[in-house]
Amino acid sequence: MMVRKPSLIEMVVQASLCAFLLLLVVEYLGAAKAAACWPPPATQGCYPWGMTVGGGSWNYANKEIYLRAILVWVGILAVAILSPFAMRGIWTGLVAIAIILAAGFYGAEWMTGFLL
Repeated sequence: MMVRKPSLIEMVVQASLCAFLLLLVVEYLGAAKAAACWPPPATQGCYPWGMTVGGGSWNYANKEIYLRAILVWVGILAVAILSPFAMRGIWTGLVAIAIILAAGFYGAEWMTGFLL
């Protein structure tokens, strides 16, 4: 299999995805060390895992599911970042990134539950 050098626009997209990947890794490391905010009294630096904290904006039942979801997203982003190297042209590389991210967006929560 030949490895193709991505075009400039693909590299810009890859760099953006790498920045997001780095943020997810930092989030994972911080969340892995944090305590849950529920039940009160919450400690400083806690993470709200369940729906009872944060106005219902969090949809993770516990810390383990949250951390697994981050790991699934790290894998999805890694595949999306590397996909242009395996594609034949610029448009197939960009479409591959879009399809991987779209499929990942819809499949990440299902995958996280499956890994439990």
